[in-house]
Amino acid sequence: MVSLHDRQPVILAPEVYDAWLDPRTPGGEAKALLSHDLDDQLQFYRVDRQVNSSKNKGGDEMITPIDMRTAYGI
Repeated sequence: MVSLHDRQPVILAPEVYDAWLDPRTPGGEAKALLSHDLDDQLQFYRVDRQVNSSKNKGGDEMITPIDMRTAYGI
């Protein structure tokens, strides 16, 4: 996510959710849970600009990866 934005959320692996949300988890252990992030497993790609409008109720075509050169001549 850092390549998209400098203020990214931490996306934790599901197996550490309970410990992360447990208020009894000591601070040091909670901090260690941050090493279980999934950032290196995320994939992203450009989608059609129509996805930005709540008026559009499209299906899969709204989230299909697009080639910017073909779609917008970029």
